[in-house]
Amino acid sequence: MEQLSIEEAAASEMKLVEFLIKSSKLSSEYLSEAERTLIARENGKAVGCLALEKMGKKVYLQSLAVIKEKRRQGIGRALINIAFDGYVNKGEIVIALTLFWNNKFYRTLGFRKLNARKVKKADEIAGRAKHKYCVAFGKIKK
Repeated sequence: MEQLSIEEAAASEMKLVEFLIKSSKLSSEYLSEAERTLIARENGKAVGCLALEKMGKKVYLQSLAVIKEKRRQGIGRALINIAFDGYVNKGEIVIALTLFWNNKFYRTLGFRKLNARKVKKADEIAGRAKHKYCVAFGKIKK
């Protein structure tokens, strides 16, 4: 069985994080804006990452990436759960702006569909061009 570990990415690992994001065909354009970046490793090999960016009471899942051969094995779920438990404060909402094929994934994690048009107009993070075709999901930490 593979040993999964998730930890904060060191500054020296940001090129690796960028590679993981780009290998998932996602934009790493705003990676430098992330306040927290996590890396998931199996037996020491990087297999996924998550970058988070806060604005007031909103925490955006800026980038969530898992390498293709490791998808559907719980790594994305583990990254989100650790971020939610360790970084999000009570009363804050975690927002995922994602493409439609990820709807089921976020719903299984307890996220609810939001009005994407309203979310995208709310602030500069949500209004970025990379979110133009995204749907929005949110989950409040109670």
